[in-house]
Amino acid sequence: MQLLIDLVRETLGRQRPDERFRFTPVSRQRAPDIALAVAVIVRDEAPYLEEWIEFHAMLGVGHFIVYDNGSVDGATAILERYAARGLVTSHPWPNLSGWNSQYSAMAHATLTWRERCRWMAFLDIDEFVFPREGDSLVSALAPYESEAGVLLRWRNFGHGGHATRPPGLVTESFRFRMGSVPPHLPPRLASRIVKTKAIFDPCRVREISLHRPRTTGRLAQAGDDLLLNHYFTRSQAEFETKLRRGYGYKNESERQAIAERTLAIREAVEFDPVEDNEIQRLVPALKARLAAR
Repeated sequence: MQLLIDLVRETLGRQRPDERFRFTPVSRQRAPDIALAVAVIVRDEAPYLEEWIEFHAMLGVGHFIVYDNGSVDGATAILERYAARGLVTSHPWPNLSGWNSQYSAMAHATLTWRERCRWMAFLDIDEFVFPREGDSLVSALAPYESEAGVLLRWRNFGHGGHATRPPGLVTESFRFRMGSVPPHLPPRLASRIVKTKAIFDPCRVREISLHRPRTTGRLAQAGDDLLLNHYFTRSQAEFETKLRRGYGYKNESERQAIAERTLAIREAVEFDPVEDNEIQRLVPALKARLAAR
C-alpha cells in the first residue's frame, strides 16, 4: 500500500493528475522465474474467479496478481485458497478518491513483479486468452520473443439469449459474439468496442495503460494464433448487476455517463451476433480441472 501512496504522491505533484503512472524501464538483473503472469482487479467476482483462474493456469499462466477492491461476496476466501497453493498473490486495494484504482493496481503489479516475469498481461475477469491451437500460451508467445509485446483483439460476446445466469461455465455457455460494428454507431462508441489487450514485457513498460501500455520497442499485432474472448455482458441479469456495481473510484455523474455508454455498447455487441466455438475445445479439460480442484 505504501508503494501506491508514493506513486500517487509523485503524480499529484504534477499540475494535472495523471492516472497512467509513468516510470523508467529496466534491464532484468536475473532470469525471470515466471514465464507469464496476469494482473487483475476484482470486486465481488466470486462466481467467476475459479473458472477464470483455472482456465488460464491450465494454459500456462504461472502466477496471478489479484487486487481485491472491497469484495464482500466470498471472493477473498477463494483467493486465499489459491494463495495457499502459491498460485495467487492477493492485495486489498481500496479506492483512493480521484484516482483510477485499476491504473494504480497495474502500476503496482508492474513495478513489483516485472523482474520476475518474462511476460505480463492486465486482464479483466470477463476476458479469456487462449491459443487457437495447442494448450500453451507460453509456446504461442514464442514467435514474439523479440518484441516488447503482442496485441490481441477483443472478440466481444453477448448474452446469447440467456436472460439469467446459465448453469454452465461462462466459456461454454456464451457462444455468440459481435460479428460486425453497427454502421450507425458513433465513432466515440465504436472505439470502445474495437479494442486490443496486450501481453508484454513488463521491464519495457514506460507508461501504464489497461489496454496498450507504452513500451520501449514495438507491440506487435497478433494474428489468428492468439485469441481473446471478452464476455462483455454474460446474461442479461448479470449485465444489470455489472451496471449497478459501477466504478467506485468515479463520482456519481461519471458513473452515470459510464452506465449510459455501457448500455449503448451492449446494444452494439448484440447487433450482429455470430456463433463462435473456438474456445469449446478447451472446455472439457477445464471442467475436469475444476472438478478435481
